[in-house]
Amino acid sequence: MEQSQFNPNPNQFQSGKVTRISINPSDTTAVVCPCGSDIFAEGLWLRRVSQLLGGPPEPVRLPVTYCVKCLKVVPDFLPPALRPVIEC
Repeated sequence: MEQSQFNPNPNQFQSGKVTRISINPSDTTAVVCPCGSDIFAEGLWLRRVSQLLGGPPEPVRLPVTYCVKCLKVVPDFLPPALRPVIEC
């Protein structure tokens, strides 16, 4: 299988062409939770935005990745602004 090269050309998206990258799993490293597990799942973190700030009345749904063994959210996968908000 031929691996395509990553082309950081910003015009590639304007022309409608997408560069595909083929990654061999042996070229990767595992993400491991401090508890030792390397299996994760996705869940939803529901947050309310103050209506004084123009927030919607229903909670905002934010996808999060968490460890299936200890159930802690992986802070590396959160936006930097949310990392201090959640206890990981």
